[in-house]
Amino acid sequence: VENQSEKELLCRLQKLQLQHQNVTCEKEKLLERQQQLQEELQCHEAELQHLRDTVASFKESSEKDTETHTQLQEMKQLYQASKDELERQKHMYDQLEQDLLLCQLELKELKASQPILEDKGKCANKCDTLLSRLTELQEKYKASQKEMGQLQMEQCELLEDQRRMQEEQGQLQEELHRLTLPLPKSGLLLKSQELLTKLEDLCELQLLYQGMQEEQKKLIQNQDCVLKEQLEIHEELRHFKESHFQEVLENPDDSKLAKSSKCNRNKQSKLLMEQMQALQVLYEAGQAEQELLQQEQGRLLEERKRLQADLQLCLEEMQLLQVQSPSIKMSLESYGKSYGSMVPSNENCRKTYDTTVDDDESYYKSYTSTQTSSESFLKSYDSSTSASEAYGKSYCTTSNSSITYKKSYGSTSSSDTCQKSFVSSCTDEEPAEPEDMERFEEMVAKVLIKLQAVQAMYQISQEEHSQLQEQMEKLLAKQKDLKEELDACEREFKECMECLEKPLAPQSDKNENMFGLWKPMVFLAIAAVALYVLPNMRQQESEFCLME
Repeated sequence: VENQSEKELLCRLQKLQLQHQNVTCEKEKLLERQQQLQEELQCHEAELQHLRDTVASFKESSEKDTETHTQLQEMKQLYQASKDELERQKHMYDQLEQDLLLCQLELKELKASQPILEDKGKCANKCDTLLSRLTELQEKYKASQKEMGQLQMEQCELLEDQRRMQEEQGQLQEELHRLTLPLPKSGLLLKSQELLTKLEDLCELQLLYQGMQEEQKKLIQNQDCVLKEQLEIHEELRHFKESHFQEVLENPDDSKLAKSSKCNRNKQSKLLMEQMQALQVLYEAGQAEQELLQQEQGRLLEERKRLQADLQLCLEEMQLLQVQSPSIKMSLESYGKSYGSMVPSNENCRKTYDTTVDDDESYYKSYTSTQTSSESFLKSYDSSTSASEAYGKSYCTTSNSSITYKKSYGSTSSSDTCQKSFVSSCTDEEPAEPEDMERFEEMVAKVLIKLQAVQAMYQISQEEHSQLQEQMEKLLAKQKDLKEELDACEREFKECMECLEKPLAPQSDKNENMFGLWKPMVFLAIAAVALYVLPNMRQQESEFCLME
């Protein structure tokens, strides 16, 4: 039984071993199959990724293809449009050439036919009215020049009075040196009375000087009015020129008589050239006179500085009285304070004078730079020569008077002589009585009061002078603007002259006939500006220098 059971067990064991072997074989086969499937899966995944990449690149390429296609379509459209435009322009050019040929043929036919007369009635009437207005302005300018001559003569007299006033001021300073002694003489009362009378005369002269400044203000206002009228006339001439030029452009057939009036225009242009060159000579003479006036102003300012130094010495010497005469101490201190406020105002005046001199020099340089281009342009204003000669004579008299004043003042108001006289009088002084001392103190106080009044009047005149200087600067700015307009007219005039001097061609005849009517208006405008603006400019610059 045991053997049989063992046999069965062995059989079963063998079967189980066979089954196990079969299972392991199948398992190995399954593992191999699984590995193959995994490899295939990886290959398929790689192919799938490659396909995805190709799809994306295909999409991008398709988008680029669409963009290039649209651009190509746009380029084709632009090419077609440009081609159409080129054909249209060619057609237009052909039409324009045909029209040009037709116009040239018509022009030749018109030139070959009878000459067309020009209606000059309206133009002549307008020119006559403008010339009458210009003559009225010329008469007004002559009257203003006569007034200027009278004012210059009065100004010469005023300079003489000022010279005498400054000589008396030097004498007053000497008297003040003598009056500031600690122990005055008994005879100084008469001298102080003489000082009071001289100070009263000085106040009267100062009032006269203020009156002359008011007259100069009125004259500047009149000149401003004349400048405004000149600007209005210039604008009217320019407006007439533009309107007439527009009429010529609208009606070119009415403006073909330029050849018949060419001789008259040449004569007028030659006369204008001669007159404007003489005007340039006058303006250069005015510039030379202006330089002389500026030099004379510098001398006068130096003399004013000397006067201020002498006044300072007088104040220093008068301070010696504070110990012996305490009653005039307060008046002396007040005068010293007022004099201290007077010095910076004089310095400001000097600074403004320096700036105006620089402005005048720069303006003269700009004029000399434009002078080379206007040598053939500027020439004459005959009626202004007599006024300019009279002005030159009056200026010579003023310069001579100022030079004599300088010599006389240099001989009278030097501080060294005053100090020497003060030292010599200190040694020879004698004691005075108490009554004379009191009267002397009263007279010194009156003298100081008078000096303060003169100083206040001087400050008022300085303020008025600064206002006049501002007005003159505005007028100079206006004159610069007018000079620029005059240069533009000069260039236009030269262009017109060049067009007149050129030989007449068939094509240039049309232009000359078209612009033949407004050229005389340009000549009239240039003549108006040259006859009135430049002499007025020269006169106002000389007045500005005299006022400084």
